[in-house]
Amino acid sequence: MYLIYSDKVDEFARIKTILGASAKRVNTRNSLIASLEEEPATHVIVIAPSVKGEIAYSLAAELRIDRPLVNVILVRNKIDVQTLTASLESGIKDVIDSQDATALMNAVQRCENVSERIQSIANHEETERIRGRVITVYSAKGGCGKTTIATNLASVLTHDRDGDRDRRVCLLDLDLQFGDVGTSLRMNPTKTISQTLETDGPIDADRILENLLAYQGRFDVLLAPISPVDIERISSEFVSRLISTLQNHYDFIVIDTAPTLSEVMVRTLQESDLAILITTLDMSAIKNIKLTISALDALGLSSARRMLLLNHADLKVGIDSDDVEDLIGETIRVRIPSSTKVSLAANRGELIVDAYPSSAVSKAIQELAREVDRYLVDITEASVA
Repeated sequence: MYLIYSDKVDEFARIKTILGASAKRVNTRNSLIASLEEEPATHVIVIAPSVKGEIAYSLAAELRIDRPLVNVILVRNKIDVQTLTASLESGIKDVIDSQDATALMNAVQRCENVSERIQSIANHEETERIRGRVITVYSAKGGCGKTTIATNLASVLTHDRDGDRDRRVCLLDLDLQFGDVGTSLRMNPTKTISQTLETDGPIDADRILENLLAYQGRFDVLLAPISPVDIERISSEFVSRLISTLQNHYDFIVIDTAPTLSEVMVRTLQESDLAILITTLDMSAIKNIKLTISALDALGLSSARRMLLLNHADLKVGIDSDDVEDLIGETIRVRIPSSTKVSLAANRGELIVDAYPSSAVSKAIQELAREVDRYLVDITEASVA
């Protein structure tokens, strides 16, 4: 049900025609609050042009604190900078021209979708729950397969140990310049991290949820920016606040990264519960990941918070996994073989764990997910002890 706050019967009738029969009219603050008490599932309030701006702003500010799932949409006959500024400050979700019926319907639908998603998250969470775990997938050289591993791992992690799909996962693409998550998953980048950018302070969780894309109803995705201008606006501090916000809403945040040790990447690795470091049987990849590990040691990211993964581990190129361990000085935790099925699935926009679930690569990624689970159980038990 929608509530329409209007001082005029004919005005209410006009808006109700746009929104449908489920709309109900209120004409005072008290009657509005009473209606919310009677219908707690109400998520949208449309304030009509006949209601004074001061009343609308005061009501929105009150509801923002007392009823965060309720979205206020302001309809005005004339929209100016003063109206937009006051609306933003008071927590009004959208300001719509009274002549634009399509914009009003779209705004109402967006608000409904966001509220339903937040409610779903709230229902899923326990009263006292562990903040979401951050799993960063990193390689120090391009072409090592980090995006393939990150996307498939995100899907597998939605299942718990019993195979039930009940864990909330967000895949975050922080390869800001050349992010391939959207391309790999055949997602139209209509929404990206760019729409979540703010100047400072806490990030608005609603804004993040509004700009996530869902992959086949399994996990959510926040895509890398398209515009080079936005890349410059994404600081390490912003990334830290973004990750922290996502941790409040998801069981796992899987992060795909750029093959650099930029300030943003360093902060991302520092914020991670577990860094999956990928190398291959290529000497330059081995050299780069060894240098990365030395840098992480200097930054205080201990070996207990990282996992070495060897991709294309079965290639016959003159060195093997034992040589890699000797050269890097760390134990390889997971080995993933090479397979043309990875490219076959990717070229169809499919995950290999879906297209070829019985393949050796899929089984290795499932083993990676089990390794992640085992690691997180260990650190959880250690923190409790």
